[in-house]
Amino acid sequence: NKLTLNTTKCESMSFGMGKAKDIEIFNSKKPTNNCFKYLGVYIDNKLTFREHITYLTRKMNKFCSLIYKVTHLYPMNCLLIFYNAYARSLISYRLLVYGSAGKTN
Repeated sequence: NKLTLNTTKCESMSFGMGKAKDIEIFNSKKPTNNCFKYLGVYIDNKLTFREHITYLTRKMNKFCSLIYKVTHLYPMNCLLIFYNAYARSLISYRLLVYGSAGKTN
């Protein structure tokens, strides 16, 4: 199929508790990552989604402080439109994937 591989963008991850080994592609070693972003979701090697939940928490804190500051400037229907466009989309995207994270996260 004449598939080409871009080695500069390749990442590897080993799932589980064991020691991960580096992979060599075309004489260049690719170190194993503990976490990477894939389609907007941070995935870690133990599938706890701790990084993704931390990322969402930071984004939602910024959103909440912004809403708090402009609450008196805009009517409720405008704030609801802003919530649906920004916050709801962040929360609901890949909810089924990272929704299976542990209760401690």
